[in-house]
Amino acid sequence: MKEFNVLYTTDHNYVKYMITSMYSLLESNSDEMFLKIHVVTDNFEKEDYDLIERVSNMFPNNFVVFHSFDKIKEKIDKYDIPNWRGTKIANARVFFSTEIENVKDLLYLDSDTFVVDSLNEIKKYNGSVNMVKDIMPEYIKNGLGVPVKIYCNSGVIYINMDKWFKNDCDKKIADTLQSNKVNFRYPDQDVINAALSDDIEIMSPKFNLLSTDAYYSMPFLKLYDKNTNIIDRYNKREMKMAKKYPVILHGTPLSFIKDYKLENRLHPYNGLYTKINKSIYGESKEEKIDVLEKITMDLGLHTKVLVPKKVRSKVRKIVRKD
Repeated sequence: MKEFNVLYTTDHNYVKYMITSMYSLLESNSDEMFLKIHVVTDNFEKEDYDLIERVSNMFPNNFVVFHSFDKIKEKIDKYDIPNWRGTKIANARVFFSTEIENVKDLLYLDSDTFVVDSLNEIKKYNGSVNMVKDIMPEYIKNGLGVPVKIYCNSGVIYINMDKWFKNDCDKKIADTLQSNKVNFRYPDQDVINAALSDDIEIMSPKFNLLSTDAYYSMPFLKLYDKNTNIIDRYNKREMKMAKKYPVILHGTPLSFIKDYKLENRLHPYNGLYTKINKSIYGESKEEKIDVLEKITMDLGLHTKVLVPKKVRSKVRKIVRKD
């Protein structure tokens, strides 16, 4: 049984989310591969280590390795990379090789991901860095300060370690940061896209299916793209297959919803999240979705914020058909 390396970077505040991802990873893959799970930690408490160990012991064929954040943090501070959501730990993925070197390949996963199928197929990708395209407006891509071919999401990164070192990816990142040309909006993601644009191989969206893509139909998303000048979206067939046969779901928030409680109830991956939590903690806190709230979001909040007035009637027709 071959070893497969997976990396998480998390602190005490995010460990409860990382645990759900780890559980889904083990549930979907520990029967067919040996999973070596690397966790770069910051501000962990004893209960955090105990919880990870307990989940690890629930499944066969896995081993968890904890890595200190100290050396990585030194590099983050050296290059003055801005915090993301009040923490430095999100930027740790940029300097993973400070702690992890002697492995063949490495899959980085955000704490809010869910692995729902076998990861074997991801091994076919052979770029130094393999990522899924992000749904970013053109002004963000062009506003980085350096040319980028296709802007990708850093929530899932499959890394060929031999090529990473052969192609001097660490040096490219250092040179990019030292140039002070990157205009940070999403710090770690911007750095990777700016420094490694020529090294990135594009993966199928099924390896990083964002919650908005999972929730809305392609006609609806096309209206959104037109209004917000989204570029580089996958075609209809690719998205249809990704939604039908996903491997990794990425639970990014439906950020256009301002009410947290409403977003939590309507999030497309909320049911999966509560199911996993019930398996870990033995209880469920799932809230039922109110039909009126769903209609409010589909026809009100989303369309008012993201879609021009002139196309709202078309949106209503699309939603009714869905």
